[in-house]
Amino acid sequence: YSGVRGLNAQVGVLSSPVDAPVITTARLRRGNVASATGAGRMLTQAISTARAAGVSGRILARADSAYYGWAFVGAAIRHRAWFSVTARMNPQVKSAIAGIG
Repeated sequence: YSGVRGLNAQVGVLSSPVDAPVITTARLRRGNVASATGAGRMLTQAISTARAAGVSGRILARADSAYYGWAFVGAAIRHRAWFSVTARMNPQVKSAIAGIG
């Protein structure tokens, strides 16, 4: 951490196999907030924008480990979207992986 305060961007993008990506949501947040702050609300807005644009199929929401938490996952579940979130390899995640199959 450099001690320099600034803004960081949060961007939601809608894409499909046949269309160019389109920004659905974008925010600048103050630099001293947790990365996942506002993730659920932002995903909800991105999904609402996609539906308003005519998307009727299943939506897949992806995020990196900074958004690994209930806000993002809960928003995806509430809006019936599939989700993929990178998880930190903590002991609980390692145990869950070891218990598969």
